Amino acid sequence: MTKKRLGKGSLICLGVCLVCVLVLVASRMAGTNQGQSEPEPGPSAPSKVYRAGVPFDLTGEVRGVDAKGNETWDPWDFSRGLEWTGTMRVTVDAPVLYDTPEDAGFAVTPGQNDPLPGSRVLVVDVALENVDATCRESVIKENGAAALNMMMFGMRTAEGAPCEAFYFSAPEVDGLTWDQSKSMSYTWVEQGSTAKLRIGYAVFLKEDASSGARGSSLSDADLVSPDDDFQMVLQTGWTDGAPIVELGPATVAKEPYDAG
Repeated sequence: MTKKRLGKGSLICLGVCLVCVLVLVASRMAGTNQGQSEPEPGPSAPSKVYRAGVPFDLTGEVRGVDAKGNETWDPWDFSRGLEWTGTMRVTVDAPVLYDTPEDAGFAVTPGQNDPLPGSRVLVVDVALENVDATCRESVIKENGAAALNMMMFGMRTAEGAPCEAFYFSAPEVDGLTWDQSKSMSYTWVEQGSTAKLRIGYAVFLKEDASSGARGSSLSDADLVSPDDDFQMVLQTGWTDGAPIVELGPATVAKEPYDAG
């Protein structure tokens, strides 16, 4: 049987195909490695979705330690980004909209949490039960005491309009290394106890836009309506892909908050 030899044209064609395959494989490998170190463009689906009024657990897991004794963890890893190990049980109430921080039950200290001109206050109450959680030693070392930062309870609308956490009412923490203006968002709950965290978010309403009350730097994308679907975003690393709590529309308060 006579063996056929590949012609020059066939050899060139095979060479081109081989180069294309190698380029495609290298491109995919590069994309995979890049995805491990930084977030991909565009929003990712949340890792978990919770509901208003329904308790859920946030469990912090033990972090790795490098050769120098420093903690290591992937910023995408929500459970290892938490400021505690063990379990905190969380229940988030539906949002309520107030005209002023005073109406919402918050104390205003001049120079620390002055109201943003033209803003309203969207309030969410969070019941935080410490089931068996312990503050991480690295967090205690950094803060001066066992503490968690309530800024982790971020807020936005389903369309992405931001709501800035601006007012806080929760058990205070003694011994923090931060000054008073920075420590307002810090709290802690001891094991076996439950505390209510009341968080007020500064928002600008669409209905106020025509009155000129909102800041000139705000775009239409920054404006909200009480009828919007609000989401609490639980942030420990990247916001993209973080767990969320579906809160739904806000109730408009008809009278000032009564702590009872």
